[in-house]
Amino acid sequence: MGILFIEYYFIKRGYKQPENIIDGKVNSYAESRFYPNYAQYSEKELLKYETIIDFRIHMSFDDEFVDFLERNYTNTIYNDELGIKVWEKKF
Repeated sequence: MGILFIEYYFIKRGYKQPENIIDGKVNSYAESRFYPNYAQYSEKELLKYETIIDFRIHMSFDDEFVDFLERNYTNTIYNDELGIKVWEKKF
């Protein structure tokens, strides 16, 4: 399933394969079936990424994860048609 996800959601839209894919929502009823959620990583681990690509596929991010992004990253690209937001780390 992972390669099909990458092919459809990344490569088809012109993005290279990501280093890591995580779920941006912690939901006790519908955890991601394929990828760990952000809460399984420490803030230090998440901050190692210079760029975070947000694909709005089936659900939105938890408020806690949005707060983390807004504190540490700047939204540099937003394409509503493709459901993509690109976040670049603040320095």
